[in-house]
Amino acid sequence: MGQLHCSSSGAAKPTRDQREAYDLLNRVSTIQITPKGWVQSEMNDKVTKEGKVLATEVGWVEYRRTADDSPCDAAKRLYPSE
Repeated sequence: MGQLHCSSSGAAKPTRDQREAYDLLNRVSTIQITPKGWVQSEMNDKVTKEGKVLATEVGWVEYRRTADDSPCDAAKRLYPSE
């Protein structure tokens, strides 16, 4: 299985969280290719300027390939492979 791993410490917090008590995010994101599709996982630590972790968000999304790809026909016509 293939895997892409990305981490970013000290990322700015999103606009939607401007009133929250933390100052920055330590982010880790992983995409893992599986025989049936792929899995995206994410872990975000919400951290103060002093380095205290106030909260950790964990996300997990699983995408599965389907045997019938006919719903993609319109997109394939609009964006043909090279």
